[in-house]
Amino acid sequence: TNVRQIVLEFRQMAVHPSAEEDYAMILFAIGHTMGTFLEKRPLQPWQFLTENRISAFKCGIRGHMWYYRRNAWIKDTACDALESECNIAVRGLQSLCGEDSIIGEVYETWRKRLLDGTPSDKLSSALLVTGPITTDTLRSTILNRSQA
Repeated sequence: TNVRQIVLEFRQMAVHPSAEEDYAMILFAIGHTMGTFLEKRPLQPWQFLTENRISAFKCGIRGHMWYYRRNAWIKDTACDALESECNIAVRGLQSLCGEDSIIGEVYETWRKRLLDGTPSDKLSSALLVTGPITTDTLRSTILNRSQA
């Protein structure tokens, strides 16, 4: 038999980044790599990488992270750590002769994510307010957020 199928994915609230955010994150990676190289920063210890990963999984932007500042590893809020890392990325992009207007645009994208959080962070925050997460809680939270 000749069977045709169409698969349709429908999301009330997107949790994936936009093309602009993907572009901004690629430039972040390039700028951060260069900025880290220029500042001769050491590699992050494996233990800190593991702790940062677990914090990101559990708490998202509300968590705490290890990062390198003023020749020492410190643990601070994820927002403060990520803001510091964004500044490293800006310096790296500037060293590569990046255009100030483009750097400014991607920096605003990074900052917006730091202030507002990702769609996943927003959903997580909304769910935390409602109590234990059940299928019904998840469904009603998504429906309420999509109508806002």
